[in-house]
Amino acid sequence: MAKLTDEQETIAQAESDLMAVTAYAGTGKTSTLQAYARRRPHDRMLYLAFNKALSEEAKVAFQGFQNVMVKTLHALAYSQVGKKYHSKLGNFRVYDLNRYFPELKADKAIGASRVLFELINNWTISAGKDIDGFFKANTRMIGERVKEYGIQRARMAKALRDAWDDMVNGEFTMTHNGYFKLYQLSKPKLEHFTYLLVDEAQDLNQAMLSVILGAKGKKVLVGDPYQQIYGWNGAVNAIGQTLKMGATHYYLTKSFRCPTHVSDIANKYLSLLGAKKEFHGISGPAPPVKPHKCPNIVIGRTNAAIFDFVANNLDNLKIHYNGGFEGYQFEMLKDLNHLRNYRQNRISDPFIKKFKSYAELEAYVSTAQDGVMMVRIEVEKKYKDLVHGIYEKMRDLQAIDESSADLVITTAHKAKGQEYRDVTLLSDFIALEDVLTRVLRSETNPVNYPLPIILSKEEFQLIYVAVTRSFNSLDLPPYYILNDGAIKMFKTYVRQKKIIFE
Repeated sequence: MAKLTDEQETIAQAESDLMAVTAYAGTGKTSTLQAYARRRPHDRMLYLAFNKALSEEAKVAFQGFQNVMVKTLHALAYSQVGKKYHSKLGNFRVYDLNRYFPELKADKAIGASRVLFELINNWTISAGKDIDGFFKANTRMIGERVKEYGIQRARMAKALRDAWDDMVNGEFTMTHNGYFKLYQLSKPKLEHFTYLLVDEAQDLNQAMLSVILGAKGKKVLVGDPYQQIYGWNGAVNAIGQTLKMGATHYYLTKSFRCPTHVSDIANKYLSLLGAKKEFHGISGPAPPVKPHKCPNIVIGRTNAAIFDFVANNLDNLKIHYNGGFEGYQFEMLKDLNHLRNYRQNRISDPFIKKFKSYAELEAYVSTAQDGVMMVRIEVEKKYKDLVHGIYEKMRDLQAIDESSADLVITTAHKAKGQEYRDVTLLSDFIALEDVLTRVLRSETNPVNYPLPIILSKEEFQLIYVAVTRSFNSLDLPPYYILNDGAIKMFKTYVRQKKIIFE
C-alpha cells in the first residue's frame, strides 16, 4: 500500500458528518476512499458510483473490503422501483409527445411538445416533491414559451400531469431518470449504512443529491467541480451545494497521473474557471508505461469532428472507438442520406423513417431544437452520398480492442475517468481567443456581434477533462494554450457583463 499524501491522510482521518472533497484529475480519490474505509472496518459503507463503468472499477478496488457495498445510484432505484418498468424502459423524443396535444396542428404541436419534453426531463431530475409545485415554480418560463403555440399554462400543466401519470402507470415510456424520480419521492433513508461514499459528485442531479442528503448515515462526497460536463442531464455542483449546507471542505490537488507540462496547461483553465487551489503535476520523467495497454488517444468535442478526422485517416490507422463503434451512431448518417434521396425503404432508424422528406425532418429539428440531430444533418450535408462508403470502411477497419489499435478515438465525455499515454485534441473545442475576438468586434459591429455572449463553463471544463487524460505527451492546437493576459481580459468582460459565464 502506497504512502498517503498529507491531503489524503487528512481526509482518511476526518470525522465530519458531511464532507465535500474537491479532487482534481488523477489525484488518488479511490486510494483515499480505500484508506477512509480501512480506518473504519466495523462500519457498513455504501459506495455510490455515478455510472456502471465507475461501479465496475470500484467493485475491483473495494473487492477485499467486507464493510463496503458498491452500487450505482440507478441500481439502487431500479431494485426498489425501476424493475417494475423493465418492459417499458427507454427514451422518447419530442415527436412522441405530440399525442398530448391532439388539438394542435403539426408545427404548433411540435413546439408545445418541445416545452413538455423539457418539463418532463426537468421534473424527473429535480428535488421537487410534487409535480404541481414544480410546475408553478416554472410558471414564468412556461408562460413565455407557450404563447406562440396558442395554448394556456393550465393546458400545459395538464399535459405534464397526463404524461407523468402515463409513465408511472406503464402506458408510456419510462426513462431511467423517471424511475429514479419515483425512488426519490419514496424518501429512502438507507438505514443499513453508517457511511455513504459518493464518487463523481459533480455529476449528480438534484434528485440524486436529494436521496443522498436524505439518507441517515455520514456522507463523503468526492468530485471535481471542474470536470462537471453533464449539465445537459441536470448535473449540479454538489460540492458547492453541500458547502453551503455546512460541509467540511477538503482538497486533493497532487496528481498521480499528469506531468507538470500537462498540469501547467490545466491550471490556466482552472484559473479561468475560478479554482481556489492549484493543480500539482508530477515533476521529472513520466512513469514507466505499458504501451499495449495505453495507446495514443484523439479526443474530439463532437461526433462530427470525429467523423471528419476518421474519414481523412482511414488508410493509415487502425482505430479503436472508445465505448464501442455503435455508440457514435454514425449509421444514422446513412439513413439521413437515404432520406435525402427518397429511399425510405432503406432507412433502418425508426425515428428518421417517420419523415417523408429531408425538408420535413429539418423543419422538425429546427422547431424541436434537437441539437444532436442538427449536428448529424450538418455532417451528412458535407459528405452526402460519400457517407455510405466512409461508414462501411470505418466499421470494417476498426480495431475491436485497444491492444490492437494504433490509436483510440473518443469524445471528451466518453474519455472522462480514463487515462492515456499521449493525447491529441481535435480543433472543435471552444477557443478563448475566439470569444475575446467576438467581444472586440462588437465594439465596431454590434449588429453582427451582439452582446452579451452567453457561455457555459462546461465548454472550458471539457478542455480541462480532455487535457488531463494524458500522463505523457499532449498535442493540441496552440490557441488552446491560455496565457494570463487573455484570462485577465476574459474575467474583465465577465465583470462588465459582456460575457455571461455560468
